[in-house]
Amino acid sequence: MFDWLDKLSGMTNEMPERVKNPIRLSIISVVFAIAWLGVASQAIEGAVVWAGALAFVVIAFVGLSVAIVGTLSANQEVLVEVERKLRVDDRMPPGRHIGCRVGRRRLECGLLHVVESTANLPEAGQVVVHESDDVFLKEAVRGHYSRAEMYDELCEVLQKQVERAALHNLNVESIGIAVPGGVVPHNGHFNGAVGGVPFEAGEFVSQTITDALVNRCGMPLLQRVFPVRDAESLMQRIHLDNDARCAARWLITEQGPRWADFVCLFAGTGVGSGLVFDRRVSYGAKFRAGEVGHVDLNMGDELMLGKMALQRRKCSCGTKGYHFESLVGLGGLGHLAMALDHGIQKDIERAYVSDPQRAADLRAELGSEEVSGMILLEVLRRPGLLDLDEFPRSEEDLDEHLQRLMELYGQLFCVGITAILDALDLPYVGLCGTIPEYLHGNQHFQRSFRQHLAGNVMGTIVDPLFGNMREWGWRGAALLPRDPGYYIRRFPGSTRQPFTASERRSATPSSAREQAVHGEERLNEQHSDT
Repeated sequence: MFDWLDKLSGMTNEMPERVKNPIRLSIISVVFAIAWLGVASQAIEGAVVWAGALAFVVIAFVGLSVAIVGTLSANQEVLVEVERKLRVDDRMPPGRHIGCRVGRRRLECGLLHVVESTANLPEAGQVVVHESDDVFLKEAVRGHYSRAEMYDELCEVLQKQVERAALHNLNVESIGIAVPGGVVPHNGHFNGAVGGVPFEAGEFVSQTITDALVNRCGMPLLQRVFPVRDAESLMQRIHLDNDARCAARWLITEQGPRWADFVCLFAGTGVGSGLVFDRRVSYGAKFRAGEVGHVDLNMGDELMLGKMALQRRKCSCGTKGYHFESLVGLGGLGHLAMALDHGIQKDIERAYVSDPQRAADLRAELGSEEVSGMILLEVLRRPGLLDLDEFPRSEEDLDEHLQRLMELYGQLFCVGITAILDALDLPYVGLCGTIPEYLHGNQHFQRSFRQHLAGNVMGTIVDPLFGNMREWGWRGAALLPRDPGYYIRRFPGSTRQPFTASERRSATPSSAREQAVHGEERLNEQHSDT
């Protein structure tokens, strides 16, 4: 009926009727106002003529106002709908992810289930460990992993995870690997930034794991469990990152929005850290952000701690000096004890190894100062461990030595941390690794560490959290493909989220799709293959 009017006024078919009708009313009212003035002025004089015209104009104005409000409302609804669709498109679907953390002496592997769609990294309540017995813990028999032994152990536990997933008809989206030292995320290479680890510089870790899994499991089984077509697409599902960054990634999830900016420090044989700003993991220009272990604490000839001179030690990067890592890692703790009182430290070690089983457990492949550090951690955690009949000094001498050692070590341990916290104004620090796990219950270390934090971090009351790398590392590795900040480094040509719904498709054979549980959507294979 009003098609001619709609065309005349330029209204489109997409405009809602609640907008069109007031516009039509306004146009008709204006026409009637003009006609009234033209016709009525010939027969009527005075205010009556203008009153009628004004009435039509008011109606036209009201109609136009209603049309404007309706148009704004319609546009807002369109924007809300677009925004809603974008949010849905960018949300990552629920899924299961295998995570592994490889250390010099230990590895952990578990299956993590993200139970809800998330826009970025999930919150802690959206993540569960699939089953407690799905977490495998391994420890090197001879003190540290060789390359062949590490791959054998790692691929064995990965094979178990794949077989369990197939047995329960579970789909797994990815495998994440946390390793010490430097990595190149976009190609799955280890870059050899540190020594003493079971990898070779430039090693293509993702390719090696892919080949081993294909040989162990066979491609048909892998296609049942993973949304992949072939070995090449499986390799795109294997992700690699530094273990300290993986631990930081898990803390983003576990601690929630309150921990928006923090540092996660790992201290064991080596020392490293992961930096987080606005709930995003920082990588740096060379993917080495947070490598505080390689900072030299002294540029002179000698480093004094109180009245004690410490010696230069070899860092895992291969150079010799007063590096933070070489002073506070396991070897650094042993070296500090020797410098404090060489004689009593040797007496502690002799008393400790008087037990043949303990002597066997020391794993002699470790350096002598690292052995001293491990013995000290065991004694400090369990003071009654030593057989005092084998210890030639008094118990008071032992307590005094250990107390003074912890006071000095607590200060030294805090040096690199306070530098980060002061420079970046971070309110939280997460501490994990062998040393924090052993010493977080030691009152002398805790008091010294906290006092040093309070006295040297400017303007901030820092909240330290002691945790377990054996839980943080593999879980943060499992979340690698769900972290958009990591994903754009894994696939540098991409600027979008990894789980765009409009592009999401499965490359899994139909027989495997029929076994999918809970209707979980798969990763964007097309996007991953870029």
